Amino acid sequence: RHQERERERLEAATTGPAEGRPASRSGRARRGGVAASSSGTMAQPSAAEAAAEVAAAHERIRGRVYRTPLQRAVWLGPRVMLKLESEQVTGSFKARGAMNKVLSLTLEERAKGLITASTGNHALAVTNAAQSLNDPDLRYEIVLPETASAAKVEHLRALGAPIRFHGKDCLLAEHEALRDAKDNGKLYISPYNDIKVLAGQGTLAIELFEQLQEQFNSQTLDAIFVPVGGGGLISGVAAHVKAVSPSTRVYGCNPKNDAHMARCVAAGEMIEGDGYLEEGGNTLSDGTAGAAEHGSVTFPLCCELVDEWLEITEEELGQAVVDMLEQHHKAVEGSAGLGIAGFRRKAAELEGKTVAIVVCGGNAKAHVMRDLLNKYLPAPTAESA
Repeated sequence: RHQERERERLEAATTGPAEGRPASRSGRARRGGVAASSSGTMAQPSAAEAAAEVAAAHERIRGRVYRTPLQRAVWLGPRVMLKLESEQVTGSFKARGAMNKVLSLTLEERAKGLITASTGNHALAVTNAAQSLNDPDLRYEIVLPETASAAKVEHLRALGAPIRFHGKDCLLAEHEALRDAKDNGKLYISPYNDIKVLAGQGTLAIELFEQLQEQFNSQTLDAIFVPVGGGGLISGVAAHVKAVSPSTRVYGCNPKNDAHMARCVAAGEMIEGDGYLEEGGNTLSDGTAGAAEHGSVTFPLCCELVDEWLEITEEELGQAVVDMLEQHHKAVEGSAGLGIAGFRRKAAELEGKTVAIVVCGGNAKAHVMRDLLNKYLPAPTAESA
């Protein structure tokens, strides 16, 4: 209760959204109030406005992030494609949103300094975006909990990221970043609750249609499967997809143990508390874990643009990650298995259709992969050996 009261105090004191990690588990913090950008409040964008932002972001970040491969996955089906954001410059799609956000800032906004709290893909994305400006006067900072893994800390240090530590868990680190942003006029960069961020994520959909034309001389796309956490990725992707191909079916893929956005859309409102969790919210898909913020710009877009929600079991998820390595020779993080597992649920319905799956990140952990291989990789037979 003390942490909840402290969170409510911070919510009232700041206008910027945040990515939180409650002490009991990995997850996004809940925040009340109106939708907010890192620099203040903003109106809820319509689907058409979001699509226009995606188009603008595509031009803005062109050449600043990788044009990731679109590869056939014949082991899933003859016309199943993988959009490999695992090959992105920072190892995940997050590089797109952070880049678009940073490039969208005015000189006056940049002069305030940037701050965020994350030990994962968002921290890498903000670091990459800030450094890409080659602006010696740009100040940015990543706040980490004292318990951050040594590997993540060393990676950020190797990149030259200015980091500092606060608190024993990610929730306290987030609180500190929000306090610093409020007290010192810095801009807090959200991982998803920002129109510029979600628009940047959506640029992968523009590339996808370009690549379909180049590889198959057609832009026909019957379905796309997208991992979902706070909804920034699927909001941006779906905004563009529905603008150019309204008949394309958009599937949102959540882990069943922590399917906050799917449950909120089903309820027609943001769900309070942790009652939606299963198995304590523990999931291999730690990159999508946690509750989306109240007032997030992503929620109405998810309600309007996503055709169907799929809740993926841990068994389906683990098998998908192992099969990605075994069949496609790519090691990916847990959340990247969501779309693959989601497609398998619908494979019979989509037989012979052109399908894209967003493989959202490749920052796999060796010990996690080892455990998954031990559990889900069949023992070699004499014939296969």
